[in-house]
Amino acid sequence: TIVRACAFMEFWATLLGRPILDSGRGVVFGRGENPVSFVSAGDVARVVDLALEDDRLLGKMVEIGGPQALTVNEVAALFAGLAGRPVTIRHVPLPVLKLMRQLLRPINPSLSRQIEAGIQMDTTDQMVATRGLPEDLAFRGTPLDEVARSMVGARKAAGVA
Repeated sequence: TIVRACAFMEFWATLLGRPILDSGRGVVFGRGENPVSFVSAGDVARVVDLALEDDRLLGKMVEIGGPQALTVNEVAALFAGLAGRPVTIRHVPLPVLKLMRQLLRPINPSLSRQIEAGIQMDTTDQMVATRGLPEDLAFRGTPLDEVARSMVGARKAAGVA
């Protein structure tokens, strides 16, 4: 069984949302206008569990996307609303990202790959509908605002403003 997932919302919420919550500043790679079917890692784990337990999924391809398509700008706006203070969002233009990707590849391959992911997210189709699950196994999926609110709740519980 192959489980193909779209971009993990927890990763992008941490990469973009945490700085907005911490400092009131966020950075968006590119225009930030490409819709993405962000999916929760927990939802993907649930599908992997189903694939291990249900023989109907044996040898199948299951694609999983989140229950909503949001642009990176909308993700930034969600976190800006939760920050409870003025927020500044800066965009890094695609030509700058492409140059940074090339320059960083030999000295920081990990950061180069992260920049490449941002470029891909901004320039390629990131819409993934959940498909390949039998109808009785289908589920709604976790919306990004639930993940964002849980991040804010965890910060408050830890005493971080």
